[in-house]
Amino acid sequence: MIQCEDEFLIYDEISKLVFGYLDKIDADFIVTEGAAYTPNVMAKYRNKEYISIIPTPEFQISHYRERKWVPFILEGCSDKQQAFQNWMERDILFAKQVKLECKENAVPCIVNDGFRSEDEMFRIVKERFILK
Repeated sequence: MIQCEDEFLIYDEISKLVFGYLDKIDADFIVTEGAAYTPNVMAKYRNKEYISIIPTPEFQISHYRERKWVPFILEGCSDKQQAFQNWMERDILFAKQVKLECKENAVPCIVNDGFRSEDEMFRIVKERFILK
């Protein structure tokens, strides 16, 4: 729980720097990816539309297990399985908090359970932003 809260505090703290950089980009729209773009952070800085895509716990865990770099992150842990489980529990709490922030900020949210294809997810986002 504390790690999850700290993560939100870190993203809030660095957001001024991130948006200082993004504001310099001359573009009609910007697509970003990353946990740092929480709904509360976006509410402070955004002047355009925003959508959040949140994984279900099952989707998140199954996809992290497939990532080749995960063993390198867990390399120094004495109990790699427990470390992975703790990591996933923190990220599940993070996703729940993001979903709550979406509701509080009236931000649209897609919960990704892995049953929609990438094309379908892309179509939903395109429709939300009225892109061709």
